[in-house]
Amino acid sequence: MTTGRDRQINKRVSCQVRIWRVLRMKMAGGTDREIQKQLENDSKEPVKISPMQVNRDWHAALDEVSEANKQQVQRLRTLMAVRLERLLMTQWAKATAPGAPTSAVEMCRRLIHDQTELFGLAREIGDEERPLNIQEAKTDYGRLSDEDVDTLLDIAERQEAAEAFGDNGARPTES
Repeated sequence: MTTGRDRQINKRVSCQVRIWRVLRMKMAGGTDREIQKQLENDSKEPVKISPMQVNRDWHAALDEVSEANKQQVQRLRTLMAVRLERLLMTQWAKATAPGAPTSAVEMCRRLIHDQTELFGLAREIGDEERPLNIQEAKTDYGRLSDEDVDTLLDIAERQEAAEAFGDNGARPTES
């Protein structure tokens, strides 16, 4: 005797199997209508389905694959971050000591650069080749706190002041 729970499980499994069948057929080059007809005319397991459902199914399968890839990428990013941090810590004391060797300072600079690249921060905070220009930054300011906005405005003011007074180190005095 089949319970309601068993029927739900069977329905979910059948749906998952159908979704992956649809994805395989889509990857083989089938159109939504061709896939629908092939599923309906399948001699082993005919499936009544609309072309619109075929479309939703293969998009659902792609979403699952995409989510799995995101998780793998995040695990790899975490592993790389730990490795870079370990390397940085081995050089940090040397690089920050008085009279630090240039090689240790350069190594730390490269490791920090690699970390900013790993987390995509170079695009957000700028880098040597393209420093951040706050007026050009494409940021969703609706997600920023008031404190973040104040910090960004302060950076913009400093940037404008630095441009106005050049690189000679002169700064406006506060009144």
